[in-house]
Amino acid sequence: MLSTDYVCCHTLLKQRTSSLHKILDNTPLLKKLMSHSLSVSDYQRTLTCLYAWYQYTESLLDKELCRFGVLELPGFQARINKSALLRSDLAALDIPDTNHLSGMDFALPNTNLFTLLGICYVVEGSALGGLVLGPRLRKVLPTINATSFYDVYGEHKMQVFREVMMQIQQLLNTQYDLSQHRLHENVTPHIDYQTAQESLLQGAEAAFSSLIDWVTVYDQDIPMMQTAKEYC
Repeated sequence: MLSTDYVCCHTLLKQRTSSLHKILDNTPLLKKLMSHSLSVSDYQRTLTCLYAWYQYTESLLDKELCRFGVLELPGFQARINKSALLRSDLAALDIPDTNHLSGMDFALPNTNLFTLLGICYVVEGSALGGLVLGPRLRKVLPTINATSFYDVYGEHKMQVFREVMMQIQQLLNTQYDLSQHRLHENVTPHIDYQTAQESLLQGAEAAFSSLIDWVTVYDQDIPMMQTAKEYC
């Protein structure tokens, strides 16, 4: 039985990252997506920027979540690789070569399973913006056929996100009662519940901060062949 002062992880994550979410949405590069004067070149630039971060971040998540044995859990089975969609959109915009972006290295934590789940919250939650941006982009740029990234999960975006959050919540609940850890594979017995919860929040904060830093750096025309880690 969870304590009465227990708050669901989704609520905590939203509260903890609210200000960072607003900062990210208001970075000049991403704010252009909501502009009626958005050009195809603006859109290309934004997708190229996002691809570098998502390619690195999803590679990290795929490797480490697999190591912890959680990728096959129900809440994670519907996840779709968003960097692949970005690569497809860039190819549709006549930018087929993204190899120079695939070696980027971003400063993201890998302390334990829950820091990774905090990062996953940001990656999966970002898909929800497509509910607004997908239709808007098709209206502002009607000649392009390059909105796969914003259309990911289609009408089921919210349901997929809920399933991921339910699975994260279940893992956190399991961590709450370490006396039951032999009944569950997906726990980290060396940390207590409060540490797990704080790690989840820190992972989400770090993901938002990393993406904010990268979007800002990219928009300042710093040479692309340098690694992003220097600026994160």
